[in-house]
Amino acid sequence: MIESHTTTKQTRQRRTVPAGTLRRVLRTVEAADYCGVSASLFRKFRKKGPDDPGDHGPEFIKVSHNIVIYEIAALDAWIDSRKSRKAA
Repeated sequence: MIESHTTTKQTRQRRTVPAGTLRRVLRTVEAADYCGVSASLFRKFRKKGPDDPGDHGPEFIKVSHNIVIYEIAALDAWIDSRKSRKAA
């Protein structure tokens, strides 16, 4: 005799958020790709203390101990702050 087991899928309810209120964010690798730099550079930036000299990278949000996200607006602002009229 073959018994059949049926499992029910638990469905998650999606919260509806009014249009225009969502923040556009990227994880570290995607944010680095967006800016044209390596993810390891962003990780180095995050390890710098506020008193360390030099660039501290774009602002980030630490969601948990291993999840960091970047708002696209913050990435754009950081890119804009890096603009220079001098030849590289």
